Amino acid sequence: MRWPPKKKLITNRELSGGYCKTAVSRWPFSQQQIKMENQNLEVGKIYDVVSQRKGKFRMQLTHHDETWASGIITKGKAKAILAYNEVEKGEEVTVRKSFTTFTAVS
Repeated sequence: MRWPPKKKLITNRELSGGYCKTAVSRWPFSQQQIKMENQNLEVGKIYDVVSQRKGKFRMQLTHHDETWASGIITKGKAKAILAYNEVEKGEEVTVRKSFTTFTAVS
C-alpha cells in the first residue's frame, strides 16, 4: 500500500447535486456518503436531525436551500461550543446540510 494514499478530488457538483463547479478534497468518502439524501426536504415537515456540529434534535423545517436548512426545534436542543449559543425547544436553528442528516418523522 502506498503511503500517503492518493486523495480523490471530488467536486462540489458531485457533493451537492450540481450547484457548484469548484473542487474540494474530501477523502476518504464512499460514493454512498457523497450522495446527499437531504435534497428532498419539505417545508413544514418534522425531521429528526443529526448534525456533526449541533448534535441530535427534532425540528420542523421552515426554510432550506442548497447549503442551509432552518427550522424550529420541537424536541431536544442544538448544542454549541459556547453555552450561550445553545438553542432549545421552540427556538429557531440553522444547520449546514452537508454536515447533517435528516430523517422524516411519520
